[in-house]
Amino acid sequence: MQIIFILLLCTTILETIFYKSLIYKKYKKNIFIAVVLLLIYIVGWREIGRDNDSAMYQAFFREIGEMTYNDILFHYSGRIKEIGYLLLNKVFSGLGFRPFLIFCAIISFGIKSYLLYRFTRFPFSSILVYFVLFFYLRELSQIRDAMATSFMLLCIMMYIKKKYFYSGLFFLLGVAFHNIALMCIGVIILWELYKTKRWFYYFFLIFIIIIKIYIPNLEYLSNSLLPGQLTVYVTENAFKNFKTGYFLPLFSLYLLVTFYISKLKGDFLYFVSLLTFVSYVYTLDNMVLIRIPNVLFFGNIIAIGSTRYMTSNFKWIVVIILVIYWIRFSFIYNLG
Repeated sequence: MQIIFILLLCTTILETIFYKSLIYKKYKKNIFIAVVLLLIYIVGWREIGRDNDSAMYQAFFREIGEMTYNDILFHYSGRIKEIGYLLLNKVFSGLGFRPFLIFCAIISFGIKSYLLYRFTRFPFSSILVYFVLFFYLRELSQIRDAMATSFMLLCIMMYIKKKYFYSGLFFLLGVAFHNIALMCIGVIILWELYKTKRWFYYFFLIFIIIIKIYIPNLEYLSNSLLPGQLTVYVTENAFKNFKTGYFLPLFSLYLLVTFYISKLKGDFLYFVSLLTFVSYVYTLDNMVLIRIPNVLFFGNIIAIGSTRYMTSNFKWIVVIILVIYWIRFSFIYNLG
């Protein structure tokens, strides 16, 4: 992983220096595809048990493989309820767990990589940010979450483009893999409020922060809605496992201020940046709900990769922040 980080760091630095050159423009796409394929290979061919959850997913894969489609559709009573993920496990049961991992990596990381290349001027810089902040914990650990997140991003993108049929289709695919995709509804509602009644949107976010200050454990009221295993995971292991501390909320705040100063206020990315920071404030110590701002942070990653930021000294601040975070992260998770 250290070698991959150095590779991505070097490509980012070279990109920000030579982005106007003809050589960069000529080979940009091919090199980016090669980097994406390398990262997909790492995800798909990783050692089972090296990350937090792959051994658990493998055991679940074998369990589903022994069931019939009828049992899965009508009689399954396990913790994982999302039918899309259950059926995908069953479809690949005859091929093996490794092809299943590779397929998930292609869909999950492939979609995110496409969006970074499609909507950023500096895709190597954006992919470095994603790699440092979320690649290990999402692509290598949270398979369902990673798949659902990719479909969520497509859902929101299609909604903004007013392609509502495809937006709904990707929403259903996201929900089929993880219930976290339901947050698309909230994001879209808040976006419509932001466009039409911005004052109400700001009021809502301020209200959330005030509530959090006066009722700091408010988010745990949702525990009664979670499965028993997740409730234990949240309440007993939150402070023990949440090892990134206040880095992401503070980094989110820094980006929010930067975007505000650069007059990005009317943009969807600024809307997401503001929502991301408030979501971090609200969910900071909750190991399940913290996934919400982690998903929203993808908007920040796209904004970072735009021309107005990566052609200024801002890029070196981001690089320094990422290097410091990676060193700490590597030490915590003992990444080789």
